[in-house]
Amino acid sequence: MAGTDRGGTVLVDAFAGRPPVPVRPGATAPLGWWPAICVALVAFVDRVEYNLLAGVVPQLQEEFGLSDKAVGAIPTAGAIAGVVLLLPLGLGAWIILRGGRTFDADVARATARTTGHAARHDPATT
Repeated sequence: MAGTDRGGTVLVDAFAGRPPVPVRPGATAPLGWWPAICVALVAFVDRVEYNLLAGVVPQLQEEFGLSDKAVGAIPTAGAIAGVVLLLPLGLGAWIILRGGRTFDADVARATARTTGHAARHDPATT
Protein backbone atom coordinates (compact mmCIF):
# COMPACT_ATOMS: atom_id res chain seq x y z
CA MET A 1 0.00 0.00 0.00
CA ALA A 2 1.13 3.47 -0.73
CA GLY A 3 -0.29 4.63 2.59
CA THR A 4 -1.02 8.19 1.46
CA ASP A 5 -4.28 9.29 3.01
CA ARG A 6 -6.40 11.92 1.26
CA GLY A 7 -9.52 12.71 3.25
CA GLY A 8 -10.47 9.10 4.02
CA THR A 9 -9.10 7.77 0.73
CA VAL A 10 -6.08 5.46 0.78
CA LEU A 11 -3.91 5.15 -2.31
CA VAL A 12 -3.05 1.51 -3.00
CA ASP A 13 -0.25 0.35 -5.32
CA ALA A 14 -2.29 -2.25 -7.21
CA PHE A 15 -0.35 -2.59 -10.47
CA ALA A 16 3.38 -2.26 -11.01
CA GLY A 17 4.31 0.72 -13.15
CA ARG A 18 0.91 2.38 -12.78
CA PRO A 19 -0.23 5.15 -10.46
CA PRO A 20 -1.84 4.17 -7.14
CA VAL A 21 -5.56 3.36 -7.09
CA PRO A 22 -7.76 5.32 -4.64
CA VAL A 23 -9.68 3.13 -2.17
CA ARG A 24 -12.16 4.39 0.43
CA PRO A 25 -12.02 1.77 3.25
CA GLY A 26 -14.99 3.16 5.21
CA ALA A 27 -17.29 3.62 2.21
CA THR A 28 -20.16 1.34 1.19
CA ALA A 29 -18.31 0.46 -2.02
CA PRO A 30 -14.60 0.95 -1.24
CA LEU A 31 -13.48 0.06 -4.77
CA GLY A 32 -16.34 1.93 -6.44
CA TRP A 33 -19.59 0.61 -7.88
CA TRP A 34 -18.17 -0.68 -11.17
CA PRO A 35 -17.25 -4.22 -9.89
CA ALA A 36 -20.72 -4.64 -8.37
CA ILE A 37 -22.38 -3.42 -11.57
CA CYS A 38 -20.35 -5.93 -13.64
CA VAL A 39 -21.33 -8.83 -11.37
CA ALA A 40 -25.00 -7.76 -11.49
CA LEU A 41 -24.91 -7.57 -15.30
CA VAL A 42 -23.37 -11.04 -15.57
CA ALA A 43 -26.03 -12.46 -13.23
CA PHE A 44 -28.76 -10.70 -15.24
CA VAL A 45 -27.53 -12.11 -18.56
CA ASP A 46 -27.25 -15.56 -16.99
CA ARG A 47 -30.87 -15.48 -15.80
CA VAL A 48 -32.14 -14.13 -19.14
CA GLU A 49 -30.37 -16.97 -20.95
CA TYR A 50 -31.89 -19.54 -18.59
CA ASN A 51 -35.40 -18.11 -19.01
CA LEU A 52 -35.07 -17.94 -22.79
CA LEU A 53 -34.08 -21.59 -22.89
CA ALA A 54 -37.08 -22.51 -20.74
CA GLY A 55 -39.33 -20.74 -23.24
CA VAL A 56 -38.03 -22.56 -26.31
CA VAL A 57 -37.85 -26.11 -24.91
CA PRO A 58 -40.97 -27.33 -26.77
CA GLN A 59 -39.64 -25.95 -30.07
CA LEU A 60 -36.21 -27.54 -29.50
CA GLN A 61 -37.76 -30.90 -28.72
CA GLU A 62 -40.00 -30.75 -31.78
CA GLU A 63 -37.33 -29.49 -34.19
CA PHE A 64 -34.45 -31.74 -33.13
CA GLY A 65 -36.31 -34.65 -31.53
CA LEU A 66 -34.58 -34.14 -28.16
CA SER A 67 -35.68 -35.89 -24.99
CA ASP A 68 -36.20 -34.13 -21.67
CA LYS A 69 -32.78 -35.33 -20.51
CA ALA A 70 -31.06 -33.96 -23.61
CA VAL A 71 -32.72 -30.56 -23.23
CA GLY A 72 -31.81 -30.55 -19.52
CA ALA A 73 -28.18 -31.17 -20.45
CA ILE A 74 -27.98 -27.93 -22.46
CA PRO A 75 -27.57 -25.61 -19.43
CA THR A 76 -25.29 -28.17 -17.78
CA ALA A 77 -23.02 -28.15 -20.82
CA GLY A 78 -22.85 -24.34 -20.64
CA ALA A 79 -21.90 -24.47 -16.97
CA ILE A 80 -19.21 -27.10 -17.58
CA ALA A 81 -17.80 -25.08 -20.50
CA GLY A 82 -17.74 -21.99 -18.27
CA VAL A 83 -15.73 -23.81 -15.59
CA VAL A 84 -13.37 -25.34 -18.17
CA LEU A 85 -12.69 -21.88 -19.60
CA LEU A 86 -12.65 -20.08 -16.26
CA LEU A 87 -9.90 -22.11 -14.63
CA PRO A 88 -7.14 -21.58 -17.22
CA LEU A 89 -8.10 -17.95 -17.78
CA GLY A 90 -8.16 -17.27 -14.04
CA LEU A 91 -4.81 -18.97 -13.54
CA GLY A 92 -3.33 -16.99 -16.43
CA ALA A 93 -4.61 -13.71 -15.01
CA TRP A 94 -3.31 -14.65 -11.56
CA ILE A 95 0.16 -15.36 -12.96
CA ILE A 96 0.18 -12.08 -14.90
CA LEU A 97 -0.96 -10.04 -11.90
CA ARG A 98 1.68 -11.65 -9.70
CA GLY A 99 4.43 -10.46 -12.02
CA GLY A 100 4.99 -13.66 -13.98
CA ARG A 101 5.74 -15.81 -10.94
CA THR A 102 4.24 -19.27 -11.16
CA PHE A 103 2.18 -21.17 -8.63
CA ASP A 104 4.92 -23.81 -8.28
CA ALA A 105 7.51 -21.22 -7.21
CA ASP A 106 5.10 -19.75 -4.64
CA VAL A 107 4.29 -23.21 -3.23
CA ALA A 108 7.99 -24.10 -3.04
CA ARG A 109 8.74 -20.81 -1.28
CA ALA A 110 5.89 -21.25 1.22
CA THR A 111 6.80 -24.89 1.86
CA ALA A 112 10.45 -24.03 2.48
CA ARG A 113 9.51 -21.32 4.96
CA THR A 114 6.90 -23.34 6.87
CA THR A 115 9.03 -26.48 7.12
CA GLY A 116 11.95 -24.52 8.56
CA HIS A 117 14.30 -24.69 5.60
CA ALA A 118 16.60 -21.74 5.28
CA ALA A 119 15.74 -19.09 2.70
CA ARG A 120 19.08 -19.69 0.96
CA HIS A 121 17.62 -23.00 -0.38
CA ASP A 122 14.85 -21.06 -2.14
CA PRO A 123 16.01 -20.17 -5.68
CA ALA A 124 13.49 -17.33 -5.91
CA THR A 125 15.15 -15.41 -3.05
CA THR A 126 18.76 -15.77 -4.15
